[in-house]
Amino acid sequence: MVPIIWPNPAQDHLFFHSPVTGQIRIIDARGSTVIANVNMTGLIDVSNLAEGIYYARNELRRLNGTFIIQR
Repeated sequence: MVPIIWPNPAQDHLFFHSPVTGQIRIIDARGSTVIANVNMTGLIDVSNLAEGIYYARNELRRLNGTFIIQR
């Protein structure tokens, strides 16, 4: 399943919508969790993240998404 993530690329906030319920983690390109326990539907503040590619993944790894932070 692929979540809906917009805008992509993002600057300060992302909107995230998924048909799967639960929590996700935001992971950077090095594999480090940079934001944990985010609801799968709603607004995510990404203003503190550096520019780059990030991944959204749920705890069961059944849901994956990719987004870019660009300023």
